[in-house]
Formats: sequence, C-alpha cells, structure tokens
Amino acid sequence: MSAQAQFAYDPLIDAMQRIRNQMNDAYELGIPDACSATLATVGYEARPSIRTINIAAILDLGLAFFTHCDSGKHKQMLTNPNIALCLFWPQMQQQVTIEGYVEALHNEEADAIWFNRSPESRLLDCAQRQNSLPRSEALDEFTGEQELPRPAEWTGQLLHPRRVEFYTVGERNKYQRDLFMEGPDRRWHVITSQI
Repeated sequence: MSAQAQFAYDPLIDAMQRIRNQMNDAYELGIPDACSATLATVGYEARPSIRTINIAAILDLGLAFFTHCDSGKHKQMLTNPNIALCLFWPQMQQQVTIEGYVEALHNEEADAIWFNRSPESRLLDCAQRQNSLPRSEALDEFTGEQELPRPAEWTGQLLHPRRVEFYTVGERNKYQRDLFMEGPDRRWHVITSQI
C-alpha cells in the first residue's frame, strides 16, 4: 500500500488562486487593464481616499503592487496599514473585494516581482513622475532590450488579506457571493450564499 501525501485545505491559498484564474480569464477575453484595481486607504483625520493601481503579482499570501515613496497613498499606508482593494471585470460580471493590511516587501522580493513584469510596464513606471504623463522621448528611445532596474523610490507592497469576497452575477440576474474570512481564531472560514 503506497502512502499518499495529505494536504490540508487552505482557504486563503484557494482564494488567491481563484483571483489568478479570474484575472487570466479576463486577459483571455481581451479585457484591457485586467490587473487594474481600486485601492482604498485612510488618510489624515480618518478620511478615505481611493485611486486605481495595477496588481503586480498574486502570491499565495496576498496581492503585490508598487507605490511611489512620495505618493499620498504610500504615506497614508505608513500611517494606517489597513487597506482595501476592488477588482471589477464588468464584461465577466465578476467582482472581488479584498480587505486586510499592507506591509513593504523586502528589496529582493520587490525586485523579483519587478523583473517579472513586461519591459514596457517597467519603462512606464521608470519614466513617469507623480501626477504626470510618461515622457515620450523615453518611450521613443526604448528598444525593449534594456534591463530597467526598479527605481529606489518604487517600493513593493503586499496586501495580507483578512477578508476576500467574490461576487458573481449569473443567469437571470442571480448572484453568488463567496466570502473567505479570517476569524478571531486566525482560521479562515468560507461562507457561500446565492440569491
């Protein structure tokens, strides 16, 4: 009798894989900016602030993205690391919301994610300045062969989820809600409802 490895079900890893699958489906359908997400932070005087970012990687522990050290969102996250993200693909009638806390990635991890991105997206980050468009000269001179290093002012961030909600609209406008939630015991629980 051969022994079979037993793997414990991990709802968080399952949720992250589900987000990967949905994002891949969006890319295959030709949805532009399938990795775009709305990021919500809390600023001074507990005022909420939102903006659109790009997800750089989906890891088993959470979602990675980059921020500029001088940006308002970066400063807000330093003050209050509790954030939320929303990924929405209207063409697929699917939405995912993630709530949790953020922490900076180590330089080695951030560099690995940075170099895994396309050369064009790295160029855009290198060329752009906060609240300005990329310089056309930099784009014109780019050959696609340069190994553009991650600028020191771009830091990698990892959102550690505490709550992940999948919302899907099906036939006849029926929807399914799958909620993955970390409980007080630090264990993850899954709740599914359909209406």
